[in-house]
Amino acid sequence: MARTKNRHISQSETEVVKVIEKIYIAGIYARLSQERKEAYRDKSNSLEMQEELCINAANEKDIKILRVYKDYEYSGTNFKRPAFIEMMEDIRTGRINCIIVKDMSRFGREYLEIANYIEKVFPFLGVRFISVNDNLDTKDGIKSDQSYEIAIKNIFNDLYAKDISKKIKASKEIKMKQGSFIGAMAPYGYKVDKIDGKRVLVMDEKAADVVRLIFYMASQGKSNMQIARELTKTYTTPDEYKRTGKIFKDKEDTKQWDISYISKMLSDEVYIGNLIQRVYSNRHDPSRKSKFRDKEEWIITENTHEGLIDKTTFENIREIKEKKQNYLPYHSLKNIIKDGKENVGVKIQRDHKKEGKYDDLIQCSVCGRYLKKQYGPRGLKYHDEICYCYYCKGGDRLNLEKSHVRIYETDLDKILVDTLKRLVSSFYKKDKRLRLKIYLENISTEKINQVSLKTDVNNKKIASLRINLQEQYENYVKGEVLLSDFKIESKKINNGRLYN
Repeated sequence: MARTKNRHISQSETEVVKVIEKIYIAGIYARLSQERKEAYRDKSNSLEMQEELCINAANEKDIKILRVYKDYEYSGTNFKRPAFIEMMEDIRTGRINCIIVKDMSRFGREYLEIANYIEKVFPFLGVRFISVNDNLDTKDGIKSDQSYEIAIKNIFNDLYAKDISKKIKASKEIKMKQGSFIGAMAPYGYKVDKIDGKRVLVMDEKAADVVRLIFYMASQGKSNMQIARELTKTYTTPDEYKRTGKIFKDKEDTKQWDISYISKMLSDEVYIGNLIQRVYSNRHDPSRKSKFRDKEEWIITENTHEGLIDKTTFENIREIKEKKQNYLPYHSLKNIIKDGKENVGVKIQRDHKKEGKYDDLIQCSVCGRYLKKQYGPRGLKYHDEICYCYYCKGGDRLNLEKSHVRIYETDLDKILVDTLKRLVSSFYKKDKRLRLKIYLENISTEKINQVSLKTDVNNKKIASLRINLQEQYENYVKGEVLLSDFKIESKKINNGRLYN
């Protein structure tokens, strides 16, 4: 016979049960991959279509929507996406407790990471996860057969992402070898144009004249600092030119040319018509220790566009710069002899990956900026040395005649050692004074105890002598002792008191 215990629950009681059910506030997450551009764009998978599909699902389940999080042109294999990070922060702060996505691939394409979120992170945070096209809703838990299905889909998504990544990389490498420019922004002095289906560099007439001026000044032996000063007087910086399209400065423009940018320009073969691409490694590749690839991996294509500088001038400037950067006059390095001979120049061995000891530790007392560093020689009276020099020129790096502060790494070492010595000495002296004080206190206590003990003994002796004198006096009064004998005994007793 069927149970009848719950048959008579009233309608009002049913409504109360519904009221106390958990209320879900959802965030819709939509993502579009990096590779989905131009002809590869899938309109059915656009951000707008993902959002619309998720809104419909939320309405069917009576779920309120707080916000739509969108990541445009971000890979699903990388979870460091701006909108995704914001969504997770809103989950942790309790603003939302439900996530709705079109399908699992929009959430991500790294199956281990996705499984960790769905099976561990979200249940721990009390978050409901809904994938519309996968018919997945974690409100009532995940069934075993559904769990297997999710795992298989995540694995396929992961494999798909890796396959697409390989195809995209291969496609880009083919384009590089064919002379196509695949960079996001054209170098200063050029613009990007599409000719016969290829992205190529074409000359930007306004900026090209400035590039020629830079190389001309460098060929005259001017330093990067001098070139930067001259350019800052008249021309806008490359960033400002890209932003405004103005080549000449206004009076209100105080931006200065960057010395390192000029140095990079003077060594970039793009200005003689060559393209050097695939220089940087994939920032998501953990096997790469450096951001630069080995030179053998670079893709170099010559004569892909019109050069702004002739090759002879370019090579002459490169030789001048290398001599200034890598060699020092022998008289400034008296203690270094190469191959047993007094050479005209000695090459400085520099490790560009090595960080200085005091990087991001010392601030300028004038402007509060962290000190910058420069590697080079330091002339001393007896032994020259090569080390970092830390300095600060404030905001005006080009025109400031004197640095706010300038100090060498070896001097900082001495200051640090001297400071440590003073601190150790101060602690030692303080400890020594404390030990002396304790010693004197112990000695004083011991002496006081000895004197006190001796005083007690003497007081007992005096009391005994008084009793003896009293007895002699009583014997004299009784007539048992003569006056002369009493005086002698009395004198002995008094003498004993004095010596004690």
